[in-house]
Amino acid sequence: DYDDEAQNYFYLLVEIFFTIIFCLEFLLRLTDEGWDYFFNSWNIFDFVLVTFGLVGVTVSIVVMVHEGRTPSATSSGARALKVLKTFRAVRLVRLIRM
Repeated sequence: DYDDEAQNYFYLLVEIFFTIIFCLEFLLRLTDEGWDYFFNSWNIFDFVLVTFGLVGVTVSIVVMVHEGRTPSATSSGARALKVLKTFRAVRLVRLIRM
């Protein structure tokens, strides 16, 4: 369905946008703190989420390029990525508390 496909593209663009923002934040904090960045458990959590975000966006783009469509919300990979996105929501809540 065209509407579902357009919605999937929109969500992919939003995911790419936030992944870029979180990657920039990670790089800035790593530049500022150096390797001390990894001695804070929240920073490790953020790093893992950034890594998963990069993997998720990469997988989505590869699927889109090779299959000519965005990953459907019912695929097993998409379900796993939704779990990871839930953890990213926890990260946003933590950032708001700061």
